[in-house]
Amino acid sequence: MIAAPRPMRPIDIASAAMRVVGIPQGEIVSRSRRPELVRARELIAAAVRTLTDASLPEIGRLMCRYHTSVMVMVRRWMRRPPEDREELLHRVMLETLRPSRARWVVVTRDRSGGSRVRGGHRWHG
Repeated sequence: MIAAPRPMRPIDIASAAMRVVGIPQGEIVSRSRRPELVRARELIAAAVRTLTDASLPEIGRLMCRYHTSVMVMVRRWMRRPPEDREELLHRVMLETLRPSRARWVVVTRDRSGGSRVRGGHRWHG
């Protein structure tokens, strides 16, 4: 008997997108507005939104952003040329099928603007 494929989780898709663009989680959740990080965040938000039924607040928590920021990221992503969008989403989908040794951790922002990692583990990617 063949087991049913595991459903794609937002964390798996986000990890795959980070591997595709080559940017570690620490930079994705940072406050930096460097263009390559902005584009990577847009890819992650759009991929998770497209490939799962995750809500905007769930995606925002994944990336330490508000749901309205995720909304803007997805809109900006949709303004890109269709060929670029399809090719990158296809690469992310293929990457999610590959097993990963990397681990995604939940990083939250505290009131002072610093970051806090739940569970006491840091990302080593």
